[in-house]
Amino acid sequence: MMLKNCPLCGLIYEHSSMTTVCPRCWQKNENDFKKIKEYLLQYPNKNIMEVSEATGVSVDKIRMYLREDRLIAVNNSSASLLDCQKCGKAVSSGLYCEHCQKEVDIEMKKAAGAALAYTKYKKVIMHTRQSYGRR
Repeated sequence: MMLKNCPLCGLIYEHSSMTTVCPRCWQKNENDFKKIKEYLLQYPNKNIMEVSEATGVSVDKIRMYLREDRLIAVNNSSASLLDCQKCGKAVSSGLYCEHCQKEVDIEMKKAAGAALAYTKYKKVIMHTRQSYGRR
């Protein structure tokens, strides 16, 4: 593990692959998400401005939760809040539209397969036919 400065508050923290912010900011993000979730359970179908005003959570942070696929925009006007990172098409949550997500999944499977094949080859010990068994 390595030390990093939290991009939100600047605090130095022990960085792991699971978190990109310090524990205090992570907890604040989780609390903000919980506020939004509880609000939407009680008042479904509210727009981003209404959710922001009611919960005190910024529009940018709500957009972040949409990008992380923790929230989803359910009507067409909300879908224009986010664009596909690959083709620019409007999306309701996440990074990619459905078509680009399938392409990314295929690319990831190919990369994972190549990595797996490499590790299989890496474990195989080789000798020349003449030297095998001559130890």
